[in-house]
Amino acid sequence: MAVGDVTYTDFLGGRVTFTEIAGRKVRMSGQLNGGLELVTGSVVIEVRGQEGKDLVKDLDSGLKSPGTRPFECEYLNATIDDFTGVPILARDDNGPISISDPTETPS
Repeated sequence: MAVGDVTYTDFLGGRVTFTEIAGRKVRMSGQLNGGLELVTGSVVIEVRGQEGKDLVKDLDSGLKSPGTRPFECEYLNATIDDFTGVPILARDDNGPISISDPTETPS
């Protein structure tokens, strides 16, 4: 894989996209537009990584019922392969909210 490669999944009324950027980094960006109306406490996005590498992003500051504001973060020492074909889990303090279909690469 190479810089600029992308994988994504449509999830909770929005989309989460991963893009490989220079320096062995992957940028996650997205926005969730539904499904978070009854959230209690903090909301976390977990990328159910390959080889047991779960990658977590806390979305507390981005909650905007019924979804989130646009969000973005970077994962260091990663490639797009770490994020391809894996599901994403949204959870709050009470447990799982939803799990996505595995990410896919645009054709």
